[in-house]
Amino acid sequence: MIRLMMKMLWARKLRYGWLLGELLLVSLISWVLLDPLVTLWSVSSQPNGFETQGLYRVVLAEYQNGTAAYDPAAVANDQRLTNKWRLLELVRSQPQVEHATFFGPCGPFSQSSLYAACQLDTLSTYAWGIHVVPGSNYFQTMQFMEDQQTNAQLDE
Repeated sequence: MIRLMMKMLWARKLRYGWLLGELLLVSLISWVLLDPLVTLWSVSSQPNGFETQGLYRVVLAEYQNGTAAYDPAAVANDQRLTNKWRLLELVRSQPQVEHATFFGPCGPFSQSSLYAACQLDTLSTYAWGIHVVPGSNYFQTMQFMEDQQTNAQLDE
């Protein structure tokens, strides 16, 4: 019986070859179109672990050397640090702002991550990290879901 089926498939290989080609083409097009949509839906349906309602990210940048607004005195590290904290306090002083913080290059909404392998003798583990500026109320601003410690305790 199987031998007869194989003979029939071999006799009509050209016809079945086109059918197989069409099936592969439709599968490939479906994969290219549906995979990004399914992935996007899957990622967006998972909980973030923090509250996104009313959370905004403002990106600050410095003027480049050679522009009219460039101030060479503001480039010194101590002046740059003072200006950052002054801007943060200015944002926090607005009546409609509940919390404000510094946001590092690694963490939620960023395209990079800080991931390191930690090893001691035969024990090996991986750690994921974020940049947090002490005293900037990072955890209270992001409103992470609290498990054992409150966000205020984490900010200390």
